[in-house]
Amino acid sequence: MNLNELTNHTAWFNADVLVVLMKEWAEAYYNEGNSPVEDAVFDAARKRLEILDPHHPHLAIVGAPVNADGMERHKIPMGSLDNVNNEQEFRDWWDKINPGVVVVQYKYDGLSLGLEYEEGNLVKGLTRGDGIYGENQTENICNCYHSGQINNLNEQFAGSIRGEGVIYREDFSDQNFPGESNPRNSAVGAIRKSNSPRVQWVRIACYDIVSDKQFNKEAEKIEYMAHLGLPICDYQIFDNPDDVINFYNETEANRDNLPFMIDGMVVKINDVARQQELGSHKGRPKWARAFKFPCLTGTSTITDINLTVGHTGAIIPTAEYKPIIIDGRTFQHALLDNFDTIEKLGINAGDEIEIEITGDIIPKVRRVLNHTGIGCFVRPQTCPVCAAPTEIDGAYTRCTGTNCPAKSIGKINNWIKKTGIKYLGESRQKDLFEAGVIRSPADIYTVIREQIGSVIGDGNAIHVMDQINNHRTLDLHTFMGALGIKFLGRSNAKKLIKAGIDSLDRFMTFDPEVEKNRIDGFGDNLKEIANGIQNCKDTIESLLEAGIAISEPTKTQQNQSQSEGSQEKSLSFCFTGVRLGKLKDAFEAKGWTEKSGVSGNLDYLVAKDPTANSGKLKKARDKGVSVIGMAEFEEMLG
Repeated sequence: MNLNELTNHTAWFNADVLVVLMKEWAEAYYNEGNSPVEDAVFDAARKRLEILDPHHPHLAIVGAPVNADGMERHKIPMGSLDNVNNEQEFRDWWDKINPGVVVVQYKYDGLSLGLEYEEGNLVKGLTRGDGIYGENQTENICNCYHSGQINNLNEQFAGSIRGEGVIYREDFSDQNFPGESNPRNSAVGAIRKSNSPRVQWVRIACYDIVSDKQFNKEAEKIEYMAHLGLPICDYQIFDNPDDVINFYNETEANRDNLPFMIDGMVVKINDVARQQELGSHKGRPKWARAFKFPCLTGTSTITDINLTVGHTGAIIPTAEYKPIIIDGRTFQHALLDNFDTIEKLGINAGDEIEIEITGDIIPKVRRVLNHTGIGCFVRPQTCPVCAAPTEIDGAYTRCTGTNCPAKSIGKINNWIKKTGIKYLGESRQKDLFEAGVIRSPADIYTVIREQIGSVIGDGNAIHVMDQINNHRTLDLHTFMGALGIKFLGRSNAKKLIKAGIDSLDRFMTFDPEVEKNRIDGFGDNLKEIANGIQNCKDTIESLLEAGIAISEPTKTQQNQSQSEGSQEKSLSFCFTGVRLGKLKDAFEAKGWTEKSGVSGNLDYLVAKDPTANSGKLKKARDKGVSVIGMAEFEEMLG
């Protein structure tokens, strides 16, 4: 979808429909590494939502959608910045707030991280996630390139450090990252994959700090991080917009020569008191902007247009073109979204095209520079895999075949990804499917080790079976979100559960016409969800027959809800030098709350050494807060 298509879409006039689109784009970008739209389209959608519904809760969300279990809450939320995309927008921002002196840093193109410290010890490292919750990747972060610096600070600092995980161009080699296409995706994959050996090449650039320590200037924060021994993001100081723009233009022209990838600049007011005076809007600071670079481009010639079929039957066209090198990376194929895009561009094999790298990651066909004159690629009338007739569904063309192998493999892949089963990648899935071992999600739970071992080897089969056995009981939202139903991922399933559709039976029988008037944010999509569930009835029954157990709203969730309504029954804890770890579920089941700091309202401070004299322990004693060790805490937990 381009900007013109967005402004003519029904979503442009309906906030709820617009939010559904934005969530789909965000999920594709963060979970699949594929941005369906250009940055400019997403930014326009956000600005439009601010007009349609200035108080919509989606405006407070940043970063990746939180769909998976195992996410942990940031002690201090990690926000995001509003963008300016050209010189005029930057000058407009400058003239509006009159920032005076500003600090300018590179906007690294990697994975945002929050590093939490207690008494100089790194106790937790989280990905940004949605800004409120992130993935706990402490072990990987502690083993990164800068492990010596981030694990051994020069003094006992307590607070949160903000940084970006990046891979330098010199380290991004075939030897270190065989078969991988760009450093940004590789940095994300290395940090998020358990026990990843590639994390040794991920460097961390620290750019911000949040703690009780008082700073008068933004630059003082950076210098203090350097004093702690942390690897910092270098900065420049300017006092007029012309100098900022000149630095921006010089950097853009020479960005290929930098040792790392960037996609713009971050500009912040240097004076902290002025920052506090200006505050924020929708969780985004008014005193800072991300000054984005234009998309990178290149030209090539289309050699072919290939078609693939997804688990919903959507037929996805991909343009294959002569390899081109942009920003030191080789590109040779680009998704074309759908056949409306093909028809609008009028493209076919042999056409000379302009490639645009959106977000410095995803290649898209921007326009045709020279047509061959042989006409436009024709929308398929039959499925390229099973030859069943196709049907047009909005912007998509779908296979109608009930036994299409590509749809079946896609459903298996979707189920495995969404339920978190490891060691069954796409190539193994295809091998097992073609061997007749796994032909549906239910087959995953009925196969025996010998069957899997005959295809992928007995040693591999042992690990796969362990994973399968560990995923025979699923939370209701995971089960429903893994079925591959349009508009029903795990996040939306959670919302429906919270709204009262809290059992499998309720999902199977709810009336969308009744519920859409009661449940906000779904509108007519509830009808599509209900129809999708009915179409998956056989799949659901086969999964239950295969032994899947569904954990419907858990005792933990019920206790949390009760504690929210009965705060007097909930104890509050702060942890210093220790963390919850495996005790998190039992902690939440009690309805207890974790606090990031010590105050007079805190019930307990749990310390690694309750007899120590750290600042946090002294503050707790001064305020009459009970200080206990982990042994006492675990005894309370039962």
